Amino acid sequence: MTDNDVLTEAGVSLGHVRDVVVFGRRQREVVGYQIELSSGGSGFIPSPAQLAISGDALVVPDATEEFVSNDLVGLGATVR
Repeated sequence: MTDNDVLTEAGVSLGHVRDVVVFGRRQREVVGYQIELSSGGSGFIPSPAQLAISGDALVVPDATEEFVSNDLVGLGATVR
């Protein structure tokens, strides 16, 4: 999953997946992804934003670009 491209439905590249953010002890749940942004730096996107995952790409809605946060606190707020 890491290094998969992150693409919007319109085909805009947001970057690529660096890591998966997991929450929980007994019942673990993927709540988001840490991405390396195409524009530089890194950010987090919530997993509910995903539309599809393949061996090559994570496809997200076009509006996801607005919800990229640069910290885990921002990710937590978005997931809620």
